[in-house]
Amino acid sequence: MATKKKPNPRSVVAFDKQVGHRVRSYRNAAALSQAELGEKLGVSFQQIQKYEKGVNRMSFNKAVAVSDVLHCTVADLAGQDGAVKLSSPLDGIDFKMMEEFNQFEPTLKPAVLTILRQINDGFKKRK
Repeated sequence: MATKKKPNPRSVVAFDKQVGHRVRSYRNAAALSQAELGEKLGVSFQQIQKYEKGVNRMSFNKAVAVSDVLHCTVADLAGQDGAVKLSSPLDGIDFKMMEEFNQFEPTLKPAVLTILRQINDGFKKRK
């Protein structure tokens, strides 16, 4: 009788790829290269690349360190309720908006966000 192989608890799953996409999005929004993020975390840019592609699973400790560097929460990276949910890396106009928003003084960001929401709400009402 053949024995069943136990699944490796360290193997990569779809969730790891989703986390990787979010890491890339937050890294891009922070205007950091893979090498710069790797340097801040004490790993190579190749390791960052593997995290972002979902080839390697990120430990919880590393996720905490990544979230600290990228100024987000681990829940943001995990895509949990109440967190920013990104299904793919930011590109085009979305990325440009994040870059511009990232340049604002932290105290201005809530006001800018309020203005953007008001613009969007006004646009929705016109439809």
